[in-house]
Amino acid sequence: MCQLQNPTILLFFKAASLLFPLSRFETRIFLPTFASPPSPSLRGRVGERPMKIHIFNPEHDLALASNLDNFTAPHAGRDLRHDLGFLPAIWAGRGERVLVDNREAAEYAYSKLGLPMRGVFITRHEFWNLGQSPLMTVEPWGWDRAIRKELLRYRGRADRLPDDTYLNIVRQSSHRSWAAEHLLRRLRQLPGTVGEAETAHSLAEIRRFLSVRHRIVLKAPWSSSGRGVRYISDDPDSSSTLTPQLEGWVEHTLRRQGAILMEPYYNKVMDFGMEWESDGQGDIRYCGLSLFNTVKGAYTGNILADEEEKEQRVAQFISPVLLSDVRQRIKELLTVSLVKFYHGPFGIDMMIVSQDGKLLLHPCVELNLRMTMGHVALRLREVATKPWNTMRVNYKNGKYCLEMK
Repeated sequence: MCQLQNPTILLFFKAASLLFPLSRFETRIFLPTFASPPSPSLRGRVGERPMKIHIFNPEHDLALASNLDNFTAPHAGRDLRHDLGFLPAIWAGRGERVLVDNREAAEYAYSKLGLPMRGVFITRHEFWNLGQSPLMTVEPWGWDRAIRKELLRYRGRADRLPDDTYLNIVRQSSHRSWAAEHLLRRLRQLPGTVGEAETAHSLAEIRRFLSVRHRIVLKAPWSSSGRGVRYISDDPDSSSTLTPQLEGWVEHTLRRQGAILMEPYYNKVMDFGMEWESDGQGDIRYCGLSLFNTVKGAYTGNILADEEEKEQRVAQFISPVLLSDVRQRIKELLTVSLVKFYHGPFGIDMMIVSQDGKLLLHPCVELNLRMTMGHVALRLREVATKPWNTMRVNYKNGKYCLEMK
């Protein structure tokens, strides 16, 4: 979901690359071995308490795209993780750990928020001493091969971390085509909705789609609503025509990722999303709405408000009944296709568009199988000690910071 105002960090919340061409994209789902209850031999000593460790790894999408164990994030991504590593302390329970690069820096940054502190910051050195606990559970921003490798490097127990099968599920299901096929196509059956996505494997296919639609949006299969997105028009007077430079981007993306998703351009009225959490056993919990702002596809912040107020804002444009129907349909669809195997938070971005004099709902712009800034806004609203109205991530004086007003 999230790109920050600074364009250098767009891809650290949503980046993309290719595991295999779209034509070979498989949607078979396998039960991850780590989801099974631990055997008696792993239950720990009598009286030993479960230990949960939270990690903010915003480079997740880049790592997911690379699909490498030994992935090194670019400098800006490492800075983002260092400066905002304290974020999970907002939702960490009493006594739960939050893994950070620097404890003192995290404590100082978090103290500036004026929020209650229930968790405990730990460094990698301290994780070294804790990672062998048979009751350890880890909750990162998102699961990928790189974060698993990092934890194993610091003596995390392999039997307490996800296996390759589970990580492949996350990666495959994060492909834009998965959401287009399993969510958007089915949600479009509801009246009052709009949305279309087609797959191109060549520049010729894109040209044909453009000749019919006139204004289109191209999206790399693993990307966000910023760096991996291009807007194109067939109007020769437009500044977004299919230039040689843009053709180069298309060819490069096709070589690297095997496909490009094509969508009609929509006249957007409002961005928002639905935030969820899956227990990995077949049940998902609706957490709430996320109302966020973007400028030219770049995330600029979230609205902090109670659910009633957020629903009223959305209801200015679409029927509350439609919103409820979409929410219920998502739960039905994902209970069958995904949530029995995925454990953790996820979000579905949506938008309200104006088309032919009507306001319609695009029910699935993208699916994020990870923590999102929408989740952060929801948790922040629960623990806030001040009447904040907005939340945003800014870059000031060489550091990233979380700001509320």
